[in-house]
Amino acid sequence: MNNTMNIKEFGEFWALLSHVKKENIKTRAWVAEDPTNRWAGFYPEDVRYWKEEGITSVEQLERRDLETYIYDAFKDVYGFRNHGYDFASMSLQDLKDEADSLTKSIREDRE
Repeated sequence: MNNTMNIKEFGEFWALLSHVKKENIKTRAWVAEDPTNRWAGFYPEDVRYWKEEGITSVEQLERRDLETYIYDAFKDVYGFRNHGYDFASMSLQDLKDEADSLTKSIREDRE
């Protein structure tokens, strides 16, 4: 990855790091409400990690999180992983819609 950033890229990266820290603060507070029964993972706050992952904006992080969720949720619903998703061709809204659909199926299965 190129180590230079233009002003827009720097602003997006700064927003990403701020977002990550805010999400971690919310997650820590949620766990603290019931530490005996709650645990959670946290986003790395190390700049190098995000550079190595190639994630430099909040939207890229949101896409990655949705793709991971869809991949895992599909297995929960259907019992196998769908390797046929073409995530690159899906818009952010497409990913959100697919995640919502899978979440609905998981809820229905559990009821």
